[in-house]
Amino acid sequence: MTHVVAPACDDMGVLFETENSEEPLTHYEPVCFPPYFYKYEGYFLASTGQAVPRLEKTCGAFRVLVVFFDTAANRDALRMNPEVSEVPRMLLDADVHAALTSLFVAYVPATVFSGLAVRPQVSFTFDVKVFPAEHPDALSSEQTAGFAAYDAVVFLEDLPGQFAGYGVGRWPMNHPIFRTDGPAALRIDPLHVSPGLFYNELFRRNVPVLLAEYTKGPETFEEVGGIVYDRTQVFNPRTGRVLEREDFALLSLVLNGWHDVDEDGIQDCVDPEIHAGPGNVDADWVPDTLDPDLGADNGPFLWTRG
Repeated sequence: MTHVVAPACDDMGVLFETENSEEPLTHYEPVCFPPYFYKYEGYFLASTGQAVPRLEKTCGAFRVLVVFFDTAANRDALRMNPEVSEVPRMLLDADVHAALTSLFVAYVPATVFSGLAVRPQVSFTFDVKVFPAEHPDALSSEQTAGFAAYDAVVFLEDLPGQFAGYGVGRWPMNHPIFRTDGPAALRIDPLHVSPGLFYNELFRRNVPVLLAEYTKGPETFEEVGGIVYDRTQVFNPRTGRVLEREDFALLSLVLNGWHDVDEDGIQDCVDPEIHAGPGNVDADWVPDTLDPDLGADNGPFLWTRG
């Protein structure tokens, strides 16, 4: 099977092949897209260093499909989940579809974004499908034909090890992130699913944690109460300033476009024009306190960006 990527730039780019257990896959990767290294927990354009979110958009109305693999283990996991209220828990034996529909009715912006200082201009519509399977690989092409109509597909399934969720990516997982003809998908363990985890997997992990131009100091770890914490310092190379905890929290909002960098009352992801100001002299999405280069556009590269 040959997978051809429709380029979003003039040069079709580099041809490469990968092998999986079934058949070789051929990809065309436009050179304007990143080489997909995992530097600082994210993807960046190779040419400009701009952050690349995994989703094509970060604001607006999101249509989400919840896919539940109806096994005894997954039902039991939902029952044991303290975030699942009594009504969906009682419905599990009689009507799994109704139980999940009742569960995700509560996944509204007020609950999903309850931990944020700002309320993003995001809304959700959920549909539910129940399959008598154990994992996505068991689904047929007929069963998944409508997946691409959704902004994201949430697979609720038992995950190995101690993982509560795998952040958003392309499905099937062998597709590069810029394959916009394939559905975006994330996997969440039913034992841990909650509005907060849904936000974390779909949005916080949608964007890089740091900017590619930042520099790190020597690795430093500290053990507190038997838990080892990474205390490695991160520097803004332009200012030499060490990033603080509040900077990391702000950066996530900035790269999702939920900040209002020019303070005109319009969140950046829906703002048609960002105005330069004393705290943002280059009129991009990144405030100067976080910006590693005041002569470069450090706003994230979105598929829908002009």
